[in-house]
Amino acid sequence: MKHITLLAGMALTLPVAAQIADGNFEGGPGGAWTEASTNFGTPYCTMAGCAGGDNPIFRPLNGDFFLWYGGVGPGGTLPEEGSVEQTCTVPAGADVTLSMWVKYPAPGTNGDYLRVLVDGNVVGEILPSDSSLYVEYTGVGFDINAYAGGSHTIRIENMQTTTTAIQSILVDQVEILADGASVGLFDNESAPGIQVFPNPANDNLTLTFNALSGAAAVTITDLSGKIVSAESLGEVSQRTFNFDASNLENGVYMVTIQNGGDVYTQRVVVSH
Repeated sequence: MKHITLLAGMALTLPVAAQIADGNFEGGPGGAWTEASTNFGTPYCTMAGCAGGDNPIFRPLNGDFFLWYGGVGPGGTLPEEGSVEQTCTVPAGADVTLSMWVKYPAPGTNGDYLRVLVDGNVVGEILPSDSSLYVEYTGVGFDINAYAGGSHTIRIENMQTTTTAIQSILVDQVEILADGASVGLFDNESAPGIQVFPNPANDNLTLTFNALSGAAAVTITDLSGKIVSAESLGEVSQRTFNFDASNLENGVYMVTIQNGGDVYTQRVVVSH
């Protein structure tokens, strides 16, 4: 296991549970989410791979990847069942929601749906009758207060039942909101000036904490959830820490910082 070098003080091992990883799906298939699709193997799409490269309707909210559920034409296998899921830590808060952006360009027919489940329990769904609300990407939140403060499995699944009224529904930018604030993204305003660079990283990765103060636990995991470094750091205010990434395989990693009751997560690419 590689370690972060503490430039002042001592490092001790301390495990930290991660928040949702790769909520914008930019890690691609086979990454943080376990995915399935009856016809396509995965609901992951890019414009070049699924939409002919220049389709004004079937596109991501941002970045390159998005989820395209349904979309099965005549001759396809029915029902088309697609899903992504991952186990993550749902933070504590007075009001905790699972947020995502949805676009519904082809509503399908009765019996079709998009559902959000936590530990196998349905916490919300979007039906063909709701499609007029999602002509363009629209944010929607699902109440997950009952699961706040523990480790749970988040699943987003879809059903298309017929090819005579084709269903297509797009999903992007999934995240957890605690009391209205985004949880676990360094580039959000909720993070007090934390930086991780360079990204992509080669042999060395540097963390600066700036306005963050007090002790912090730092965990680096690969997208399978394997911990490659777990450290407990002393006072981090205005300090810099270095991580030796030279022996890591090329790929996507999640850097998670826990500081008191706050948790921040950043996706980092290692490319030698």
